[in-house]
Amino acid sequence: MKNEAFYTLFLTVFMVAGLSPASSAQDLSVHRWEERVILVYTVDRTSEAYKSQITELLKDRDGLKERRLILYSYTPTHLKKGWDETGWEKHDGPPDNMFQTEGDFEVVLLGLDGGVKLRKDRFVTREELFRLIDAMPMRQRELNK
Repeated sequence: MKNEAFYTLFLTVFMVAGLSPASSAQDLSVHRWEERVILVYTVDRTSEAYKSQITELLKDRDGLKERRLILYSYTPTHLKKGWDETGWEKHDGPPDNMFQTEGDFEVVLLGLDGGVKLRKDRFVTREELFRLIDAMPMRQRELNK
């Protein structure tokens, strides 16, 4: 219930802010039941924490694809969808309650159902992320097919 409230709040804030709900860069509902979403927040996209996190994840592109992972990166003023460093768009900041860190970095994983499956204010290894995803019931069904 709490995860669904988070997801609904996220989408509502974007729509109220006047952002296009049809834009796949801002509307996470396009990924529900299709892809898992990794949200990475950083105060500075040139920070070591952010660059290290993205580099760590990109070490296994096949693993990302196999687990149907898509990335959204946020700064206080910009948003980017995807794994390359191009395509940053200006925005008014992440919606309230999306990120809960009081620091300058956070990683959030949304499952296929849109619920929060992981929230860390520190570096997350590929192994930790993949182990968590691989233990999920829906992933287990994918592996058994």
